[in-house]
Amino acid sequence: MKTEHKRLIGKGAVYSVGSVLEKALTVVLLPVYTRYLYPEAFGIIAIMLVTVGLINKLLIAPETMGLIRHYFAPGFEEKQKTLVFNLFLIILLKTLPFTVLFFAFAGHIAGFLLGEETYTGIIRIFAFVILFQSVSGLGLTVLRMEEKAKSFIAVSIIGFLVSAAAVLVLLIGFNLGVTALVWGYLINPLVVFVLLLPYIMSKIKIRWDFDLILPVLFYGYPLLVSAFSNMLIQAGDRYVLKALGTLSMVGVYSFGYAVASIVNVVLVVPLKQINGPVIFKMENDEEKLKKFLRDSTTYIYFVMMMFGLLLSLFSGETIRILAAKKEFWAGWVIVPIIVFSYVQHGLGACVSNGLVLAKKTLLLSGMILTAAVLNIGLNFLLIPVWGIVGAALATMISYIVWNSLKIYFTDRYFGLKFQNGRLIHITAAAAAVYMVSLFVAPEGNSQLLNILWKCLLFVSFPVLMYFTGFFEKWEKERLKAHYNSMRKTGLAGFIKERIDSIKQS
Repeated sequence: MKTEHKRLIGKGAVYSVGSVLEKALTVVLLPVYTRYLYPEAFGIIAIMLVTVGLINKLLIAPETMGLIRHYFAPGFEEKQKTLVFNLFLIILLKTLPFTVLFFAFAGHIAGFLLGEETYTGIIRIFAFVILFQSVSGLGLTVLRMEEKAKSFIAVSIIGFLVSAAAVLVLLIGFNLGVTALVWGYLINPLVVFVLLLPYIMSKIKIRWDFDLILPVLFYGYPLLVSAFSNMLIQAGDRYVLKALGTLSMVGVYSFGYAVASIVNVVLVVPLKQINGPVIFKMENDEEKLKKFLRDSTTYIYFVMMMFGLLLSLFSGETIRILAAKKEFWAGWVIVPIIVFSYVQHGLGACVSNGLVLAKKTLLLSGMILTAAVLNIGLNFLLIPVWGIVGAALATMISYIVWNSLKIYFTDRYFGLKFQNGRLIHITAAAAAVYMVSLFVAPEGNSQLLNILWKCLLFVSFPVLMYFTGFFEKWEKERLKAHYNSMRKTGLAGFIKERIDSIKQS
């Protein structure tokens, strides 16, 4: 069992390093972007990214989810190249009509989504964003399935660096405003596709096989409801904020959301990228797999909550550092709520594995559709009362309900009982620490004093967990052993030993 945990940690760490680097570069650029752009520009980008994201879910999600589930399945091992070709062809044929429609009717789409036809040029650029995000997405999925994490990270970072450089030139040198960011969203997937093209060609066998892809599509398309609903939970609030407010309100909300998404990029995305390949390779030993899923879910949730608590405690300071204009500072208030929502999203990626293995795709789709409908309803109910805070609360509540359904039905249909008491223990302790911070380190107090208080509160979280009975006896003994080892070798030596141990597994 240790080997599987180490593989999950090791592969996830590689993806996490790449995600951290990419997010770090994005964060570094935020002060530049906010110096040249106002919240309205961020609102435009937010609305377009949600729209393109929903379209790309339709174009690629069924095929990529089907590929992930069947790539190593019995009967597919010798036909992987044929499978990749067939899915790539389907995605291309689905994408081209959308690209043409977006380009041809750009003025009408700009008026409908953004309120002004003057944004026609932006819509036309996004027409090609749809195309290249779709075709590059399948190539990245194949890299994940082959567990080529380093190649995945290298391609992703190169694409980001090239696009970021182009954005800076267009923004600062040519003063193109929001259009500069839009060009960046096109250049990134274009560069990724060009870099991946030789690899994609080596992984395809040109042969149409309808019988081969039929079970893959039957598996993937019921999950389309799930993919759409998940996207709506995460981003549908932008549409409601635009309908009930302004593009500037959407921009402030999206900026705060971007800061909170550090949790998603650093922990949740790497977890989701390596989760499938590791778990599906253990499918032949169900009892071993269940124990792995039960234990790893608790530990992963603990780590995510610690990281989320750290970001939440320093949300106000982080926003003020990253935003060059004060118009963005109001976004700090939603950061802790969205951080907790992303932690719940990460927990959801763990607790849904049993239903995925049981192939209860329709049930999964029904649960997330329920959460999405709840989310939209709560947005219309809470935004008029609390504005962007209402939108954030709607997201958080939806994730809690969604996870509760997953945990219940995983036990019912897969016989997997998660450590619910320990999960609640983690949540309650983190919430208590954050609530205390609001009283001992309020906004308007001395910044230095607040930072000291928050550092102390963050350190208190694992201590609180230790002395309130969270850790079992054997876990305490292992923690003491790790602590003693770190005292002997130093932090650097201890980390090196852990890395070497993971590599050997």
